[in-house]
Amino acid sequence: MADDLDLELTEKVLEFSRELTSTVALNPLLRKIAEAAAELTNSESAGILLVDKASDELYFTTASYLAEQLAEMAVPIDHSIAGIALRTGQPVIVPNAQVDPRYYRGVEEQTGFVAHSLLAVPLEFKGRCAGVLEAQNKRGDTPFNQRDVKTLTMLAAHATVAIENAQLVTTLQEAYDQLANGLKERTRLLEAERDQRRLAEALRQAGAALGSTLNLDQVLDRILAQMSRVVAYDAANVMLLEGDTAQVFREHGYTVYNADPAAAPIHLNLNDAPLFLEMQRSGQPLIIPEVEKNDRWRYATPERMWMKSYVGVPIQARDKVIGFLNVNSASPNFFSQEDAEHLQAFADHVAIAIENATLYQQAQQEIDKRRQMDQELQRHREHLEALVNERTLELTHANVQLQQEIVERERTERVLRKYAVDLEQSNEELDAFAHTVAHDLKGSIAIITGYAELCQIESAPEQLPEKLQTISRNARKMADIIDALLLLANVRKQAQFTIDRIDMASIVDESCQRLFPMIEEYAAEIVLPETWPQALGYAPWIEEVWVNYISNAVKYGGQPPRVELGATPQSNAQIRFWVRDNGPGITYEEQRRLFTPFTQLGQRKSMGHGLGLSIVHRIIERLGGSVGIESKTGQGSTFSFTLPAEHP
Repeated sequence: MADDLDLELTEKVLEFSRELTSTVALNPLLRKIAEAAAELTNSESAGILLVDKASDELYFTTASYLAEQLAEMAVPIDHSIAGIALRTGQPVIVPNAQVDPRYYRGVEEQTGFVAHSLLAVPLEFKGRCAGVLEAQNKRGDTPFNQRDVKTLTMLAAHATVAIENAQLVTTLQEAYDQLANGLKERTRLLEAERDQRRLAEALRQAGAALGSTLNLDQVLDRILAQMSRVVAYDAANVMLLEGDTAQVFREHGYTVYNADPAAAPIHLNLNDAPLFLEMQRSGQPLIIPEVEKNDRWRYATPERMWMKSYVGVPIQARDKVIGFLNVNSASPNFFSQEDAEHLQAFADHVAIAIENATLYQQAQQEIDKRRQMDQELQRHREHLEALVNERTLELTHANVQLQQEIVERERTERVLRKYAVDLEQSNEELDAFAHTVAHDLKGSIAIITGYAELCQIESAPEQLPEKLQTISRNARKMADIIDALLLLANVRKQAQFTIDRIDMASIVDESCQRLFPMIEEYAAEIVLPETWPQALGYAPWIEEVWVNYISNAVKYGGQPPRVELGATPQSNAQIRFWVRDNGPGITYEEQRRLFTPFTQLGQRKSMGHGLGLSIVHRIIERLGGSVGIESKTGQGSTFSFTLPAEHP
């Protein structure tokens, strides 16, 4: 993109250059230069300041904005940014003029135009600065950059030549206006004017022809074609420097004097060619009226000994000699100082054309090189993308397989760990439960056996009902233990069960029906709520929980027992179901031993609650709830359990 911008920039400068060469009047020319500078740098204004040798000051000759107010306005060289560019011969960029001590505020005070950013480049001609081309306030509130410097410098190079030509024409015009004192002088001046006009026109046409192409070969061809417009000659050539070697790239007229057209191009080392070395060091034209009388003259080939007189001028670009223009004549004393000056003026156009063509050629080569690099990089990128995609697919496939293996392994490990924990816990619980059940059953069986034997030995009829009642009570206790054992086996064995909405009123009613004989025996009062909240659970197990809680409340309640059932919604989407009795209450120490795990039953049974409550604990845990006890001595006890509430 940068190369395209440089090409576009060069073409725009060349276009303005061609417009400048079409104008020989100084004031319109200066106006065009200022307008071109403002347009090319995208500035609010641009102006030209020339040196007044009499006052040693700069003065505005024109500007693209406020031209009439700025006309002839003086600017001190020693206290201005333009003066710094003039003194140093280098471009000056000022991002913020208002804080720069070098900024001359006289212009702002007289015109009201406030400068913010400035760019000044010198107008150099033949090693001297004739003035300054200045741009003010780049649009968009952005500072001037190196591209603007390059633009303004290129324009200044064209403008300087155009100004010199225009000043030359202006000078001639002024001289012509002053010719009023004699026909002879007037005739001479008129002839000089015609010559100068012809020269100016020739230079304009030559400059236009050279500036109309950016092809270096075409530029070199046109140099020889246009050189004859400027100076008459028998033969001429164009030399370009490559290091310390000058090579003839184009020549014309030598074959007329028997020079071999197939001969190899001439190469001269400047250290062996003192005349060319002198032109390179001085930067000035060289005239040799009679080459045969010059001790430093060297013929390049014997076929060129027909040369009798010579003029050479250096081709200078940015204060550097890049080549030479050489003209020869078969007649001695053929060339004048005026011819040398005319040829040097033409050489200034040649330098700009060669430099532009060289820059264009270099830019094209760089573009081609970068295009080739981009194509190569694209091929590498596509190859790398293909490799990356292939490797990514491989890694993705391998990663998927690995993830699947990891997930499967983790699932298997979790199952095995849970199985091991459950198995270990089951073994411990079974051992403890078996010990407890065996102990309780053994005690009941011993009582039944003992009383049965007493019934056989003692024959007193009045004692028989009491003994039979004891036998019956212990038989029921054994039945209760067996029922608990069966219930525990069911809770442990049933791995799959469905937690669903339950009809708590029906479950409680069924529980009370099962306990009806006990309720009637103890003359217990059962108090039920009018409605039950909707909860989630497994109905067969919930019924066993109610049976356990209600039976304990009847057995260990007051005289007579009063048992109240109810439910309270909780804030954590749970419902707390409870059974409250009017018994003597349970001490804090005894409460700690309730709901104890099976592994501790053998040591921590409390008031006959332990076995059943431990099973209740296991059931409620499996249903996602929790159990609890609230009791104070002499104030009864409240046993509770929680279940998830049904979502509305």
